[in-house]
Amino acid sequence: MTPCTLALLVPLMGLPLDVSSAAQDLARPQEPQPVRVALASQELRLELYDVADLNGLDEVRELSAQVSDLIKGGIRSLSDLQAKQEELSVARARAEEEAPALADALKLHMQPSFVVDRNSLVVLDNGHLVLSASPQQHAWVSAFLAFQREPQGLILIKAQVLTVPQGTLARLGLKGSAKIFEETEVFEALLEKVIAAGPEVEVLTAPKILTYPRQKATISILTQVAYVKDYTLEIVQPGDVEIADPVIEVIQEGVIFNVRVIPLAPGIYGVEVDLTQSTILRPLRTVKILIGAARHEVSITLPEVHERGLETHLTMSNGGAAIFVSPDLEDDRDLVVTLRIQQMREGDRDLPGTDASSRKGGK
Repeated sequence: MTPCTLALLVPLMGLPLDVSSAAQDLARPQEPQPVRVALASQELRLELYDVADLNGLDEVRELSAQVSDLIKGGIRSLSDLQAKQEELSVARARAEEEAPALADALKLHMQPSFVVDRNSLVVLDNGHLVLSASPQQHAWVSAFLAFQREPQGLILIKAQVLTVPQGTLARLGLKGSAKIFEETEVFEALLEKVIAAGPEVEVLTAPKILTYPRQKATISILTQVAYVKDYTLEIVQPGDVEIADPVIEVIQEGVIFNVRVIPLAPGIYGVEVDLTQSTILRPLRTVKILIGAARHEVSITLPEVHERGLETHLTMSNGGAAIFVSPDLEDDRDLVVTLRIQQMREGDRDLPGTDASSRKGGK
């Protein structure tokens, strides 16, 4: 799609171009009027891109029109209208998540790099985004958006989340906190050594996910633990007897794993990983307190949850692998995450261990 080019004239003050105040005025351009804006010796252009088909707002547009037609044509079935409105609400919620995700992907992977002090990007509610960038950056964005509109197969994500004794991977020769592998044989050999490093190696989860490009896939493996947080006093008859009624709360521990894969070019992907691991410290700490006029002695629980996480992004090739290490100085254990991605083409079969329940739907 060829963007229509618009521009704002700004003083040559070396300041970032702020498009937020003018963004709504640019939502419905008339005739394209290419104008170049010079700023801090860097040529910038302000361009408007229609990305409604990529962030779900085209579906919102269509469903909104259908709801409007139902109302204008006379409501013959209230249930049909309610069902269509519910469908519209779901589409809007999905678009509210996808629109900023697309903008974040542009900022993260743009070439030349997006610079906050120089570039500006605003997402509009009508499915457009406004970008102030150099001609080279606009060329990259145009190519990126065009590539997103090409047919893309599902992407298979295979991951493992482990905890190992601190320094295990360094002793196995891994330098630094992350490494990308183009040769999967080297990765597999290292992974085998990690798992065989000793009985203290614990595999927390090993999910396989089939997901659509650009969609966030989430795996949650959580255990809930109930505990007595407090007590309330109830007065019952006869005799105004005080009864301590426990207040029950629930905490959880486990792993929440989020990953998003964004096609950047044929066979090249931007991968965003966000992982949180939480552990309830045991034994649960309890204290005794006195409540009520009769000074009832009761026990309450003061749980402690230890959380650690890993958030990163990287560029990987199709079939490539990566490994990340997040050290934890409190319990002398490292959190290790391994990742492999593979694009599935039409006719490909799911790999062993990947079933329909692990597919993540979306646009």
